[in-house]
Amino acid sequence: MITIRDEQLAVFRQASLAGFEARVIADLFRSHPALRREPGSEALAELIRTTIASAAGLGLITESSVQRFVECAVAHGAEFWLKEPWAREIAEDPSLPPEEKLRRLESHRS
Repeated sequence: MITIRDEQLAVFRQASLAGFEARVIADLFRSHPALRREPGSEALAELIRTTIASAAGLGLITESSVQRFVECAVAHGAEFWLKEPWAREIAEDPSLPPEEKLRRLESHRS
């Protein structure tokens, strides 16, 4: 029997997260070519990391829903779900299931 220690599991999680972040960035560059020309790629990477980390708090746990949430953050800015009154109202509504929250947040994308 193989035993995987917590430290090893953490490395696997980090590698998986890094791969997901890379896929999200590649998709953003495909859908928003102007992002490639903007300075501050580290700022974009930080926006993505912060948004991914916050997605679970809204119940968004699939890669697809998290990526859509990142798209909203690119459109509206970092932590828009905390800063924008309309987004906060949606994000904090306990009666809405996660996918409905995301659908409503996406409906405000410009």
